[in-house]
Amino acid sequence: APAVRTAAGVAGAGHRLLLLALDGGPGFRGGLTLVEAARLLSGLGASEGVNLDGGGSSTLVALPGRGTGAVSVLNHPTGGAERPVPNGIGVFVRR
Repeated sequence: APAVRTAAGVAGAGHRLLLLALDGGPGFRGGLTLVEAARLLSGLGASEGVNLDGGGSSTLVALPGRGTGAVSVLNHPTGGAERPVPNGIGVFVRR
């Protein structure tokens, strides 16, 4: 069944990590099936992929710039609010 999903894929012979967080806000599509999510990752170049979680647990957050300390939610989690989820994936860039 279609659902808001979070997925990850590996592309570029293992040199690129693709992270997908679908938006669950009103006015957006109601989500993707597992097959549609797999096709989307494949279309983005992924050779491997995994469905991680979904629904209100799919939250994409980011630090907009160095030194600001402000974290912002970039998508609309299903239900309109973030859920307390004990796990996540962090991506850090060393400059």
